[in-house]
Amino acid sequence: MTPLTYLLVDFENLQPAAEDVAQVRGEECRLWVFHGPHQNKFAAEMVVAWQPLGDRVRFIQSSRTGKNALDFHIAFYLGQAHREDTDAGRAARYVVVSKDGGFDALFDHMRSLGCTVGKATTILEALDVAEALLQPDQAGLHESNDNGATPSKAQLSSSTNAGGKATAANAKAATTPHASALPKSAAKRSVTALRNSVAAEDVEKVITVLRGGPNNRPARRTALEHHILCILGNNVTMEVIQDVIKQLEQRQIVTFNGSEIGYQIPKKKKSDS
Repeated sequence: MTPLTYLLVDFENLQPAAEDVAQVRGEECRLWVFHGPHQNKFAAEMVVAWQPLGDRVRFIQSSRTGKNALDFHIAFYLGQAHREDTDAGRAARYVVVSKDGGFDALFDHMRSLGCTVGKATTILEALDVAEALLQPDQAGLHESNDNGATPSKAQLSSSTNAGGKATAANAKAATTPHASALPKSAAKRSVTALRNSVAAEDVEKVITVLRGGPNNRPARRTALEHHILCILGNNVTMEVIQDVIKQLEQRQIVTFNGSEIGYQIPKKKKSDS
């Protein structure tokens, strides 16, 4: 079952390009636009980009302006959506699209409740993050298959339409096991304490998955952060993620050029076979 994908956009904080919004397609996609009371008119090209989404696009207007006004709205509706999806037994992932910081503590708490959540600063980056959030529970998948099994081109093309990028991600979702695809009874779980220190095996586990799936390596830092989050089990803090990336940089396994990433993955040692 393909999980729902929610993109919650802080439209007061950033205004995405219409051509980027046009990439948000697919029955499983939900675009929620949070805007201020002064934002009552939208550009014609933006309206055209929204129209194909039909009732899958939703507008939430804040009654007040002020610092963090929309952030609190986003937090409220994010929690509400997670509760409704959990009660209905629906698998879902949530990506907040905003330039504001300060969401990490909320995200850590939501992940402790079993929520798959992330953040991006653009629509295109959000689609990358959403795709990264589909990758494992992958550590076991790639360790058992060193060839890095991925969906066939036929599988991807059969699920691709005008929203190419989003629907390609949906094809991966259909073939990738995901922790949030749980029975309703299992989805309701108690709060789990998140790990806030790097374990000895964390970096090697990430390297193993990156080695096994060369076509699934994230292209941007934010997507890599959430890819690592899923590899490590969705039960670690962002502090752990940043520490793992720092170690990968120190070993020159990943390099950054702005937000873009280069990879130099060492070959698997024969003694590890």
